[in-house]
Amino acid sequence: MKITGPSSELPEESPIDSAALAWLLERDEGFGPGRDEAFSRWCAADPRHDAAVTRAERGLRILAQLPDVRAPIAQHLAASHRAVPDRRWSSLHPRWAAWWSGLAAAFAILAVGWWVLAHRTRETDYATATAVQRQVGLADGSVLDLNSHTALSVRLTARERRVVLRAGEAHFAVAHDAARPFIVVVDGVEVRAVGTAFSVRRALDGVAVVVTDGRVEIVQVGGLDAPRVTNRSPQVAVGERAWVSRADSGLPPRVVKLDASALRAALAWQSPAMNSASLPLVEVVREFNRHNRTQFVIADAEIAGRRIGGSFVLDRVEALIRLLELESDIVLERRGPDEIVVRRAR
Repeated sequence: MKITGPSSELPEESPIDSAALAWLLERDEGFGPGRDEAFSRWCAADPRHDAAVTRAERGLRILAQLPDVRAPIAQHLAASHRAVPDRRWSSLHPRWAAWWSGLAAAFAILAVGWWVLAHRTRETDYATATAVQRQVGLADGSVLDLNSHTALSVRLTARERRVVLRAGEAHFAVAHDAARPFIVVVDGVEVRAVGTAFSVRRALDGVAVVVTDGRVEIVQVGGLDAPRVTNRSPQVAVGERAWVSRADSGLPPRVVKLDASALRAALAWQSPAMNSASLPLVEVVREFNRHNRTQFVIADAEIAGRRIGGSFVLDRVEALIRLLELESDIVLERRGPDEIVVRRAR
């Protein structure tokens, strides 16, 4: 009997595993006179027997938690295995010859239970609204910090941990698991890690990756705007920033080393306070807009690159208003309760 799954195939059933399951099923029904001693002798006769019993017990405990899988398979296999009893069971106990079809079904359910445990997928969506941040702990021990206005999905399997970042920005503190790489996918770009920490930001003009611990590898499996492009970057180390541009999606990621102040600025969103020695106004406004319902709109491109310095709390709108009011050629204009237009004075 062979059972196949969507992406994996189970081996043929082992006679030892089948016998172990038979013993456990009989034990659950209640051993007759002498059967307990016979079971002990069978376990002691070969180390593989005792190991098979352990596997079967573990599998039955798993199946007890998977009734939705167990019931339909049992029904299907019970119907499909009503055949001539297998004589190999007659030496074990006379009544097993008549119960072979049920035993085969039970063994198949056990095998499927193992397959489901190894391959089952847990996928969860997470999202944050404007001015809302969120921290998420995953079952594998990894921790995700979502910036405001961020959307992503997480899928954990036996072979990998995969996150699809659809909008915004997130920081990933990845629990080490060499057997299951941690992959963040955004716009055809894969950021691969095992145990490290890094942030990924999806921007209109590209994808930014900042490594805060360990190393990551960036692979363009589809490219931002060139589906057939595949580029693999050198590993990006702690303190480095990688940028994949939409305009140059046919080129490998551009990796630069960040100094301490630039690294703090890149991760400033993780703290409610922002310290800026000299950042373009457009970046300061972007961070404020992520943390507040009130949105600043830059109406004049000429002032978007103006360097702004200062220390302020990102969820305090009045702090940015006071800072901008210090610029003599900048005027602020309120448009409704949730919008402030920033433009040059005429």
